Amino acid sequence: MTLVDSTAVLNRLVAIHNRTLPMYLANSTRAWFSQDDTVARETLDAIAADQQATVARLSQMVMDQSQAVTMGSFPMEFTSLHDLSLDYLVGRAIEWQRRDQSLIEAAAAELDADTDEKALAEKAVGAAKGHLESLTELVSN
Repeated sequence: MTLVDSTAVLNRLVAIHNRTLPMYLANSTRAWFSQDDTVARETLDAIAADQQATVARLSQMVMDQSQAVTMGSFPMEFTSLHDLSLDYLVGRAIEWQRRDQSLIEAAAAELDADTDEKALAEKAVGAAKGHLESLTELVSN
């Protein structure tokens, strides 16, 4: 049986959630968004708020273990996404969300069953699936 460093897994989950494209967009300028972008903007904001809440819960678990929280950094690629249409950004957010969902699922699979860490990670998996669904609905509308 392999011992799992739950703090490392939790910190990986913190970084994944804290450095998503919706989180980046929530922290960047919005002057170029048009009035027609309201629904997409609200969806991205809701996803970022949910991810921020997940970061807070995961971070608290790490701190409860008397460990330091690792927030991660945004991919450099995100810096080239300024001044692009929201339609394009939603497409990119879908691509990144698929990647992030896979990473979240893999991290959740590493945690021991019947623990609070596993329960929170599984909740994060469900949220990631919901976020992907919300983003894909924007494209189909």
